[in-house]
Amino acid sequence: MVRSKFGLKALSLCLAVAGLMAFVTSSAQAEVGARWMVSGQNIEAGKAGATPVKASIENETASLLTTILGIATKILCKQVELVGVSLENEGAVTKGGKAKLSNCAIYLEGSSTASAPCLPKTAGVNDIIETSKGKGLLVLFGGVGETLLRAEEEGKPLVVTESSAECAVGQKINITGEIILKDCGAGKVTEEKKVHLLEMDTVNSTLKASGQKAIIDGSVNLETTTGVVWNGLPA
Repeated sequence: MVRSKFGLKALSLCLAVAGLMAFVTSSAQAEVGARWMVSGQNIEAGKAGATPVKASIENETASLLTTILGIATKILCKQVELVGVSLENEGAVTKGGKAKLSNCAIYLEGSSTASAPCLPKTAGVNDIIETSKGKGLLVLFGGVGETLLRAEEEGKPLVVTESSAECAVGQKINITGEIILKDCGAGKVTEEKKVHLLEMDTVNSTLKASGQKAIIDGSVNLETTTGVVWNGLPA
């Protein structure tokens, strides 16, 4: 089991890691009538407006795990900030939302010491990883509501990490594909909660780093910025 309690423990990628960015693929079905509920009110019906959400990485330990150029690679981030991410009508997540990950480092070959040459940076700022703009949607996988994430622009990477030319796994790591987030516990997305704990659906996600299969080890706590209860109804 890859979950080490990264609470959206993602890259939340995210990562986090993912912001929340979701989309429809041929393997998933967006249902007519899918909707988010906030304080028992249906956003789709216009009874509640778009609702901003925020995230935190559970236990401040979210890792993207992969192998690049034959080297076991772990990208670890401790904090995540969602920028412009809201629950919208028809089960959508704000188009153009982003996630900003901080306190990030890259570890190679199982070392407990971060690789200095591979220190990630964004716009020259160390230990920061920022996602591309994305979009999201509440969809069904095997009858269970999950959130699909992808880059807003077709063919664009979800994330590009940048470091130095001396980094053993490359100065840039392109993270591509689709991230599918599920509640930790089958069907929990339908329950009214202030905080939902999300993790990567490793079976249906198609995440890759520099062309190699990647997974996110961790989970993320997702809640509204006002702290009210919310849930998703895929059908």
